[in-house]
Amino acid sequence: MRPLLMTALTTILAMFPLSLGIGESGQSRAPMARAVMGGLTVATALTLIVVPAVYPVMETLSGRIKNRLAARKQRKCGDALAGEEA
Repeated sequence: MRPLLMTALTTILAMFPLSLGIGESGQSRAPMARAVMGGLTVATALTLIVVPAVYPVMETLSGRIKNRLAARKQRKCGDALAGEEA
């Protein structure tokens, strides 16, 4: 987590003066700097918050799917055995 935050924050902070449009040709490069800052902010937030939150959800879903498949397999085996006995 620490390297991710360090690289994202240094890039965002390095883009800050450029986003203000100060200096020679600053006005033409400012929109790109703002887009980079916004993109890095959103990507960092997604990486640190959303992705770890998805793991438990996927774990729960995979458990449910495994349970359903096991129940279906047991029903098929039970139906086959019942058909042989009849």
